[in-house]
Amino acid sequence: MKLIGRCGQQADACVMTLTEFQGGACEAQAILEAVPSDYAQADGWIRAGATRILLDGQALRDGELAHEMAVGLGRNRLAVRLRVTLRSGELSLADAYANPVGSDRVMDWAKICERRWGDELWLEPADGLDSQFLEALRRIADAVKVRLVLCCAGTADWRWLAQEHFLGGLYAPDDLEAARQAIQREMERNAPDFDPAVIRWDDRGLVPVIAQDAATDQVLMLAYMNKEALEKTLAGGEMVYYSRSRRQLWHKGATSGHFQRVHSLWYDCDADTILARVEQIGAACHTGSFSCFTHPIVDNGEPAGYRELVREMEGILERKAHPQSGSYTNKLLERGVDKICKKVAEEACEVVLAAKNGNSQELTYEICDLLYHLFVLLAQQNVSLTDLCRELEARRKK
Repeated sequence: MKLIGRCGQQADACVMTLTEFQGGACEAQAILEAVPSDYAQADGWIRAGATRILLDGQALRDGELAHEMAVGLGRNRLAVRLRVTLRSGELSLADAYANPVGSDRVMDWAKICERRWGDELWLEPADGLDSQFLEALRRIADAVKVRLVLCCAGTADWRWLAQEHFLGGLYAPDDLEAARQAIQREMERNAPDFDPAVIRWDDRGLVPVIAQDAATDQVLMLAYMNKEALEKTLAGGEMVYYSRSRRQLWHKGATSGHFQRVHSLWYDCDADTILARVEQIGAACHTGSFSCFTHPIVDNGEPAGYRELVREMEGILERKAHPQSGSYTNKLLERGVDKICKKVAEEACEVVLAAKNGNSQELTYEICDLLYHLFVLLAQQNVSLTDLCRELEARRKK
């Protein structure tokens, strides 16, 4: 199978993650860009050797057929491609046309893909790339679990994306290797000045690594590194481990898309264990769980902590994605920004009154009400808790 690129060149289809692009070539995938007339035709394409069917969003008319293919063939066999542009700070379809989603917002397409269609959404920038485009793309990536694949037109775009540490995918034209090598050399020059000899490697040349979610402190998994895996992790900015069973390097997420972006690496007092604080993309565990640690021996309950704020936001986002009849959250979202802002103002006044009364219990209750309505406002405006944390981090560094 061949993929006919939009550039007009015929090439083996190759969807690469940024870190694969930075660190080495990957095996080509046989991706067929076409919209089948029925399920039987799609099934025939897969049986003939197509790895994935890429549906052109502009030609897609039957959303139910796409859902049938996702169920029957597997979500990993389906993807949707859109030509997009930045409009009023939000990614939208570059061209107006009737479509099964009934919306030109890429966010809406991503959510439909997540619920009913494939596990990848390919986006072709109609007007080039800039920081605003990438920020809009990150907001979508934070809101859905669909893998976003950026279809880049040339070397300049790849280099810019590498410098911005973009975690999506790339569609690679013929001159991939030269650009990959250039960026690899830059990253090697900019790699942290760290001597792996500091680590006390065991008799197999390995060291255990604990991966921890940087946002919530949740322990995700335990794996191992050798010296080469540590060096590649430092150079590429994503976790690379050593698989003891396969006896080879293991770039976390290279096949699943569930990458771990490095926030910090620490070694302990004996220098025989590494702690990796990471941004987990998708699930850390091969079973699909966010963390590998899901089997309790003793569980006296999790103490209340700031994780509750994350759970509150996750609950609101779940209601937004899957509305339920009678839900107060959905009623607020349906009434729009004016109603939500009015409630935020009312709750802020209640907080002030509770503080003036000097009643700590009342103040705690009212602040929780205010936080809930602020979170609804964030969800309605497509602003994430991660966005807030990044802003706080930037202010702290000033």
